[in-house]
Amino acid sequence: MAAHEPILVRGKDDGTYEIISGHNRMKIATLLGIETLPCRKANKKVTDEIADGIMVATNLNRKNTFSHSELAKSITILRESRKRQGYRSDLEESKEGCIEEEFGMSTPQIRRYLRIAKLTPDLLEMIDEKALTVRSGVELSYISHEHQLKLLEIIQKNSLSVSYENSQKIRDMTKDEAQFNEETIIELLKPKENTEKTKKKMYQ
Repeated sequence: MAAHEPILVRGKDDGTYEIISGHNRMKIATLLGIETLPCRKANKKVTDEIADGIMVATNLNRKNTFSHSELAKSITILRESRKRQGYRSDLEESKEGCIEEEFGMSTPQIRRYLRIAKLTPDLLEMIDEKALTVRSGVELSYISHEHQLKLLEIIQKNSLSVSYENSQKIRDMTKDEAQFNEETIIELLKPKENTEKTKKKMYQ
């Protein structure tokens, strides 16, 4: 950890400070029991837009080591910051401050990360842990947080996993509240016995 590199902070109205750049250094220092780190105080004129830009620009230096959740958060922050600055928000038409170029990603990839940013933290963590694919996360991002939390509770309690195909079905299920219940979700997600093995058992 580059502890010698100061963390960049800015003052808040309540007298406290918030980190603009150096969140990971602070997190690692906390885990290691380090109580103090060098820091630099940003100019009071630093706006939210500038602060967001600094944070994302700093993180871009390590984007190859980003988790999916970190990418989703950084892309969302940068896009919202650009929108506040007056840039066009439609990705294909935007030429100024092109997010795709800055992250070295295609428009469909950027769109996927903007979608999974709408997931609850626990579902995002499942993507980081490879317990859920990004494509499945995109489908689940279209359901409400209430439905996401209910789904998470069911799959954790019953040790289930969600495939891409089933994530599409779950998205459709939420359109009819009567279908979205623990019984139907378990029935959908529970492992299916191999058909060939079942046939062999029947004729033995």
